[in-house]
Amino acid sequence: MNNNEKKIIVVLLSIVAVLVCVLIGVVIVFGGNPSRKFEKKMESARHYLEELNYDQAIAAYEAAIEIDPKNPEPYIGLIEIYSTLGDSDSIISVYDNAVANLDSRGLNSVNEKAISEINVLIDNAVSSGDYEGAKDIAYQMVIVDLDASKKAMDIIIEAEDKYESAEVTETEASETTATQNNAEPEPEPEPEEPAIYQPTDDEMVAQLIKVENIRDRIFGAENCEIIKVNQDVMMDGYFLVTNLSSISEVRNNLRMYYTDNYINTIFSGHFEEANGKLWVIGPWVGTPPEGERKLIEVKRESDTKITLVYQYEVISDYDWTTVVGYSNTDFNFVYSDGKWLFDGV
Repeated sequence: MNNNEKKIIVVLLSIVAVLVCVLIGVVIVFGGNPSRKFEKKMESARHYLEELNYDQAIAAYEAAIEIDPKNPEPYIGLIEIYSTLGDSDSIISVYDNAVANLDSRGLNSVNEKAISEINVLIDNAVSSGDYEGAKDIAYQMVIVDLDASKKAMDIIIEAEDKYESAEVTETEASETTATQNNAEPEPEPEPEEPAIYQPTDDEMVAQLIKVENIRDRIFGAENCEIIKVNQDVMMDGYFLVTNLSSISEVRNNLRMYYTDNYINTIFSGHFEEANGKLWVIGPWVGTPPEGERKLIEVKRESDTKITLVYQYEVISDYDWTTVVGYSNTDFNFVYSDGKWLFDGV
Protein backbone atom coordinates (compact mmCIF):
# COMPACT_ATOMS: atom_id res chain seq x y z
CA MET A 1 0.00 0.00 0.00
CA ASN A 2 1.57 3.30 -1.10
CA ASN A 3 1.48 6.59 0.82
CA ASN A 4 -1.38 8.06 -1.25
CA GLU A 5 -3.66 5.13 -0.47
CA LYS A 6 -2.84 5.42 3.23
CA LYS A 7 -3.72 9.15 3.18
CA ILE A 8 -7.08 8.45 1.50
CA ILE A 9 -7.92 5.79 4.11
CA VAL A 10 -7.03 8.18 6.97
CA VAL A 11 -9.19 10.95 5.48
CA LEU A 12 -12.16 8.61 5.03
CA LEU A 13 -11.89 7.32 8.60
CA SER A 14 -11.74 10.90 9.90
CA ILE A 15 -14.88 11.84 7.96
CA VAL A 16 -16.73 8.78 9.31
CA ALA A 17 -15.69 9.62 12.88
CA VAL A 18 -16.94 13.21 12.53
CA LEU A 19 -20.28 12.04 11.10
CA VAL A 20 -20.73 9.56 13.96
CA CYS A 21 -20.06 12.30 16.53
CA VAL A 22 -22.52 14.65 14.82
CA LEU A 23 -25.18 11.92 14.72
CA ILE A 24 -24.69 11.13 18.41
CA GLY A 25 -24.97 14.84 19.23
CA VAL A 26 -28.21 15.19 17.26
CA VAL A 27 -29.70 12.16 19.05
CA ILE A 28 -28.70 13.54 22.44
CA VAL A 29 -29.96 17.07 21.78
CA PHE A 30 -33.13 16.36 19.84
CA GLY A 31 -34.10 12.81 20.72
CA GLY A 32 -33.00 11.89 24.17
CA ASN A 33 -33.33 15.14 26.07
CA PRO A 34 -36.73 15.40 27.81
CA SER A 35 -36.16 19.09 28.45
CA ARG A 36 -35.72 19.73 24.73
CA LYS A 37 -38.81 17.65 23.90
CA PHE A 38 -40.80 19.69 26.41
CA GLU A 39 -39.63 23.00 24.94
CA LYS A 40 -40.46 21.86 21.39
CA LYS A 41 -44.03 21.02 22.45
CA MET A 42 -44.36 24.41 24.18
CA GLU A 43 -43.03 26.17 21.05
CA SER A 44 -45.53 24.23 18.93
CA ALA A 45 -48.37 25.26 21.24
CA ARG A 46 -47.43 28.93 21.02
CA HIS A 47 -47.14 28.66 17.22
CA TYR A 48 -50.64 27.15 16.95
CA LEU A 49 -52.02 29.86 19.22
CA GLU A 50 -50.69 32.54 16.88
CA GLU A 51 -52.64 30.81 14.10
CA LEU A 52 -55.73 30.54 16.39
CA ASN A 53 -55.58 26.76 15.94
CA TYR A 54 -56.81 25.98 19.44
CA ASP A 55 -57.29 22.23 18.96
CA GLN A 56 -53.64 21.71 17.96
CA ALA A 57 -52.45 24.08 20.69
CA ILE A 58 -54.39 22.08 23.29
CA ALA A 59 -52.88 18.83 21.98
CA ALA A 60 -49.36 20.32 22.17
CA TYR A 61 -49.84 21.54 25.76
CA GLU A 62 -51.24 18.13 26.79
CA ALA A 63 -48.22 16.43 25.19
CA ALA A 64 -45.93 18.77 27.15
CA ILE A 65 -47.68 17.74 30.37
CA GLU A 66 -47.06 14.07 29.56
CA ILE A 67 -43.34 14.83 29.16
CA ASP A 68 -43.04 16.97 32.32
CA PRO A 69 -46.19 16.84 34.50
CA LYS A 70 -44.40 18.81 37.24
CA ASN A 71 -44.06 21.99 35.14
CA PRO A 72 -46.95 24.46 35.64
CA GLU A 73 -46.52 26.28 32.28
CA PRO A 74 -48.62 23.95 30.05
CA TYR A 75 -51.43 23.90 32.64
CA ILE A 76 -51.49 27.71 32.56
CA GLY A 77 -51.49 27.67 28.75
CA LEU A 78 -54.48 25.31 28.69
CA ILE A 79 -56.40 27.48 31.15
CA GLU A 80 -55.83 30.54 28.93
CA ILE A 81 -57.14 28.68 25.86
CA TYR A 82 -60.25 27.38 27.63
CA SER A 83 -60.91 30.87 28.99
CA THR A 84 -60.80 32.19 25.42
CA LEU A 85 -63.24 29.45 24.41
CA GLY A 86 -65.50 30.22 27.42
CA ASP A 87 -65.17 26.65 28.69
CA SER A 88 -65.21 26.80 32.50
CA ASP A 89 -65.68 23.00 32.82
CA SER A 90 -62.36 22.37 31.06
CA ILE A 91 -60.59 24.97 33.24
CA ILE A 92 -61.73 23.02 36.31
CA SER A 93 -60.57 19.75 34.71
CA VAL A 94 -57.10 21.22 34.02
CA TYR A 95 -56.91 22.50 37.60
CA ASP A 96 -57.81 19.04 39.00
CA ASN A 97 -55.00 17.54 36.91
CA ALA A 98 -52.60 20.19 38.24
CA VAL A 99 -53.61 19.37 41.84
CA ALA A 100 -52.65 15.74 41.22
CA ASN A 101 -49.21 16.52 39.72
CA LEU A 102 -47.74 19.84 40.90
CA ASP A 103 -45.95 20.84 44.07
CA SER A 104 -47.34 23.67 46.19
CA ARG A 105 -45.30 26.38 44.44
CA GLY A 106 -46.33 25.31 40.94
CA LEU A 107 -49.93 24.78 42.02
CA ASN A 108 -50.11 28.32 43.43
CA SER A 109 -49.34 29.81 40.01
CA VAL A 110 -51.95 27.58 38.33
CA ASN A 111 -54.45 28.43 41.09
CA GLU A 112 -53.97 32.17 40.54
CA LYS A 113 -54.37 31.78 36.78
CA ALA A 114 -57.52 29.65 37.14
CA ILE A 115 -59.12 32.19 39.52
CA SER A 116 -58.22 35.07 37.18
CA GLU A 117 -59.61 33.43 34.04
CA ILE A 118 -62.77 32.14 35.73
CA ASN A 119 -63.44 35.67 36.98
CA VAL A 120 -63.12 36.87 33.37
CA LEU A 121 -65.81 34.36 32.33
CA ILE A 122 -68.02 35.49 35.21
CA ASP A 123 -67.58 39.17 34.22
CA ASN A 124 -68.50 38.34 30.62
CA ALA A 125 -71.66 36.53 31.75
CA VAL A 126 -72.69 39.40 34.04
CA SER A 127 -72.03 41.97 31.29
CA SER A 128 -74.36 40.06 28.96
CA GLY A 129 -77.06 39.84 31.65
CA ASP A 130 -76.64 36.08 32.12
CA TYR A 131 -76.69 36.15 35.92
CA GLU A 132 -77.65 32.49 36.30
CA GLY A 133 -74.80 31.44 34.03
CA ALA A 134 -72.42 33.59 36.08
CA LYS A 135 -73.66 31.92 39.27
CA ASP A 136 -73.07 28.45 37.78
CA ILE A 137 -69.46 29.38 36.98
CA ALA A 138 -69.03 30.80 40.51
CA TYR A 139 -70.27 27.51 41.96
CA GLN A 140 -67.59 25.70 39.93
CA MET A 141 -64.92 28.00 41.36
CA VAL A 142 -65.41 26.34 44.76
CA ILE A 143 -63.05 23.61 43.51
CA VAL A 144 -60.28 26.17 42.92
CA ASP A 145 -60.81 28.58 45.81
CA LEU A 146 -63.76 28.82 48.20
CA ASP A 147 -63.16 32.45 49.20
CA ALA A 148 -62.84 33.56 45.56
CA SER A 149 -66.06 31.73 44.76
CA LYS A 150 -67.93 33.50 47.58
CA LYS A 151 -66.52 36.88 46.53
CA ALA A 152 -67.56 36.31 42.91
CA MET A 153 -71.04 35.25 44.01
CA ASP A 154 -71.42 38.46 46.09
CA ILE A 155 -70.42 40.56 43.06
CA ILE A 156 -72.93 38.74 40.83
CA ILE A 157 -75.77 39.18 43.32
CA GLU A 158 -74.92 42.88 43.75
CA ALA A 159 -74.94 43.40 39.96
CA GLU A 160 -78.23 41.53 39.64
CA ASP A 161 -79.79 43.63 42.42
CA LYS A 162 -78.67 46.87 40.74
CA TYR A 163 -80.16 45.70 37.45
CA GLU A 164 -83.48 44.88 39.11
CA SER A 165 -83.45 48.19 41.03
CA ALA A 166 -82.87 50.08 37.79
CA GLU A 167 -85.89 48.35 36.27
CA VAL A 168 -88.01 49.31 39.30
CA THR A 169 -86.85 52.96 39.09
CA GLU A 170 -87.70 53.08 35.40
CA THR A 171 -91.17 51.67 36.10
CA GLU A 172 -91.80 54.20 38.89
CA ALA A 173 -90.71 57.08 36.63
CA SER A 174 -93.09 55.86 33.94
CA GLU A 175 -95.97 55.75 36.44
CA THR A 176 -95.16 59.26 37.73
CA THR A 177 -95.16 60.68 34.21
CA ALA A 178 -98.50 59.04 33.50
CA THR A 179 -100.00 60.51 36.69
CA GLN A 180 -98.74 64.00 35.87
CA ASN A 181 -100.42 63.76 32.48
CA ASN A 182 -103.69 62.81 34.21
CA ALA A 183 -103.52 59.45 32.60
CA GLU A 184 -103.72 56.29 34.56
CA PRO A 185 -100.74 54.01 34.01
CA GLU A 186 -101.37 50.82 32.18
CA PRO A 187 -101.63 47.92 34.57
CA GLU A 188 -98.58 45.74 34.77
CA PRO A 189 -99.13 42.24 33.43
CA GLU A 190 -99.27 39.54 36.05
CA PRO A 191 -95.82 37.98 36.37
CA GLU A 192 -95.72 34.44 35.11
CA GLU A 193 -94.46 31.75 37.40
CA PRO A 194 -91.08 30.65 36.11
CA ALA A 195 -91.19 27.13 34.74
CA ILE A 196 -89.24 24.61 36.78
CA TYR A 197 -86.50 23.23 34.61
CA GLN A 198 -86.89 19.47 34.19
CA PRO A 199 -83.53 17.84 33.56
CA THR A 200 -83.28 15.14 30.91
CA ASP A 201 -82.37 11.56 31.79
CA ASP A 202 -78.80 12.15 30.58
CA GLU A 203 -78.48 15.30 32.68
CA MET A 204 -79.91 13.51 35.71
CA VAL A 205 -77.48 10.58 35.35
CA ALA A 206 -74.56 13.01 34.95
CA GLN A 207 -75.61 14.77 38.16
CA LEU A 208 -75.91 11.43 39.98
CA ILE A 209 -72.42 10.44 38.90
CA LYS A 210 -71.12 13.80 40.13
CA VAL A 211 -72.72 13.65 43.57
CA GLU A 212 -71.72 9.99 44.00
CA ASN A 213 -68.14 10.92 43.09
CA ILE A 214 -68.13 13.73 45.66
CA ARG A 215 -69.55 11.41 48.32
CA ASP A 216 -67.06 8.60 47.54
CA ARG A 217 -64.13 11.01 47.61
CA ILE A 218 -65.20 12.41 50.97
CA PHE A 219 -65.55 8.86 52.34
CA GLY A 220 -62.08 8.14 50.94
CA ALA A 221 -60.68 11.36 52.47
CA GLU A 222 -59.63 12.52 48.99
CA ASN A 223 -59.65 15.93 47.28
CA CYS A 224 -62.92 16.89 45.56
CA GLU A 225 -65.15 19.90 44.86
CA ILE A 226 -66.00 20.18 48.57
CA ILE A 227 -62.80 19.51 50.49
CA LYS A 228 -59.03 19.47 50.08
CA VAL A 229 -57.27 16.91 52.29
CA ASN A 230 -53.68 16.54 53.49
CA GLN A 231 -53.31 12.80 54.15
CA ASP A 232 -49.82 13.35 55.58
CA VAL A 233 -51.36 15.00 58.69
CA MET A 234 -53.47 12.61 60.77
CA MET A 235 -55.13 12.67 64.20
CA ASP A 236 -56.89 9.65 65.74
CA GLY A 237 -57.89 8.24 62.36
CA TYR A 238 -58.85 11.66 60.91
CA PHE A 239 -57.04 13.54 58.11
CA LEU A 240 -56.53 17.32 58.05
CA VAL A 241 -58.87 19.38 55.83
CA THR A 242 -56.85 22.28 54.39
CA ASN A 243 -59.44 24.49 52.68
CA LEU A 244 -62.17 24.62 55.36
CA SER A 245 -62.05 25.23 59.10
CA SER A 246 -65.52 24.33 60.40
CA ILE A 247 -68.31 21.82 59.98
CA SER A 248 -70.72 24.67 59.12
CA GLU A 249 -68.57 25.51 56.08
CA VAL A 250 -68.74 21.87 54.99
CA ARG A 251 -72.53 21.89 55.29
CA ASN A 252 -72.80 25.12 53.27
CA ASN A 253 -70.73 23.60 50.46
CA LEU A 254 -72.62 20.31 50.52
CA ARG A 255 -75.90 22.22 50.15
CA MET A 256 -74.94 23.01 46.55
CA TYR A 257 -75.52 19.33 45.75
CA TYR A 258 -77.44 17.64 48.60
CA THR A 259 -80.51 18.31 50.74
CA ASP A 260 -80.15 18.87 54.49
CA ASN A 261 -81.91 15.55 55.04
CA TYR A 262 -79.23 13.69 53.06
CA ILE A 263 -76.41 15.67 54.66
CA ASN A 264 -77.65 14.82 58.17
CA THR A 265 -78.12 11.14 57.28
CA ILE A 266 -74.93 10.42 55.35
CA PHE A 267 -72.29 12.95 56.39
CA SER A 268 -73.22 13.44 60.05
CA GLY A 269 -70.29 12.51 62.28
CA HIS A 270 -67.91 12.22 59.33
CA PHE A 271 -66.10 15.48 60.20
CA GLU A 272 -64.54 16.65 63.49
CA GLU A 273 -63.33 20.04 64.74
CA ALA A 274 -60.27 19.87 66.99
CA ASN A 275 -57.29 22.09 67.83
CA GLY A 276 -58.78 24.91 65.79
CA LYS A 277 -58.78 22.79 62.63
CA LEU A 278 -61.20 20.64 60.65
CA TRP A 279 -60.64 16.90 60.21
CA VAL A 280 -62.27 14.23 58.04
CA ILE A 281 -62.36 10.59 59.05
CA GLY A 282 -60.01 8.28 57.14
CA PRO A 283 -61.26 6.01 54.33
CA TRP A 284 -63.43 3.04 55.16
CA VAL A 285 -61.56 -0.25 55.45
CA GLY A 286 -62.80 -3.01 53.21
CA THR A 287 -62.28 -4.69 49.87
CA PRO A 288 -64.78 -3.97 47.10
CA PRO A 289 -66.28 -7.04 45.44
CA GLU A 290 -64.52 -8.30 42.35
CA GLY A 291 -66.34 -7.86 39.07
CA GLU A 292 -67.87 -5.09 37.01
CA ARG A 293 -70.99 -2.91 37.28
CA LYS A 294 -72.64 -1.68 34.09
CA LEU A 295 -75.60 0.69 33.75
CA ILE A 296 -78.06 -0.95 31.33
CA GLU A 297 -81.28 1.03 31.75
CA VAL A 298 -82.55 4.39 33.02
CA LYS A 299 -86.18 4.63 34.12
CA ARG A 300 -87.82 8.00 34.79
CA GLU A 301 -90.38 7.21 37.50
CA SER A 302 -91.53 10.83 37.97
CA ASP A 303 -90.29 14.42 37.67
CA THR A 304 -88.20 13.98 40.82
CA LYS A 305 -87.34 10.29 40.82
CA ILE A 306 -85.18 8.18 38.55
CA THR A 307 -84.30 4.46 38.71
CA LEU A 308 -81.00 3.07 37.45
CA VAL A 309 -80.80 -0.62 36.54
CA TYR A 310 -77.30 -2.06 36.93
CA GLN A 311 -75.90 -5.39 35.74
CA TYR A 312 -73.21 -6.95 37.89
CA GLU A 313 -70.70 -9.59 36.79
CA VAL A 314 -68.99 -11.21 39.77
CA ILE A 315 -66.52 -14.11 39.86
CA SER A 316 -67.84 -16.86 42.13
CA ASP A 317 -65.49 -17.87 44.95
CA TYR A 318 -67.01 -21.37 44.83
CA ASP A 319 -66.38 -22.54 41.27
CA TRP A 320 -64.70 -19.49 39.62
CA THR A 321 -67.59 -19.00 37.22
CA THR A 322 -69.06 -15.64 36.25
CA VAL A 323 -72.31 -14.83 38.01
CA VAL A 324 -74.56 -12.15 36.46
CA GLY A 325 -77.01 -10.24 38.63
CA TYR A 326 -79.16 -7.11 38.46
CA SER A 327 -80.07 -4.36 40.90
CA ASN A 328 -82.36 -1.31 40.86
CA THR A 329 -81.22 1.93 42.50
CA ASP A 330 -83.80 4.68 43.11
CA PHE A 331 -82.63 8.29 43.35
CA ASN A 332 -84.76 11.14 44.61
CA PHE A 333 -84.26 14.81 43.80
CA VAL A 334 -85.72 17.95 45.32
CA TYR A 335 -86.07 21.30 43.54
CA SER A 336 -84.93 24.10 45.89
CA ASP A 337 -83.68 27.67 45.38
CA GLY A 338 -83.49 27.28 41.62
CA LYS A 339 -81.52 24.03 41.52
CA TRP A 340 -82.05 20.27 41.81
CA LEU A 341 -80.59 18.72 44.97
CA PHE A 342 -79.79 15.06 45.55
CA ASP A 343 -81.95 13.64 48.34
CA GLY A 344 -80.47 10.16 48.65
CA VAL A 345 -81.53 6.64 47.94
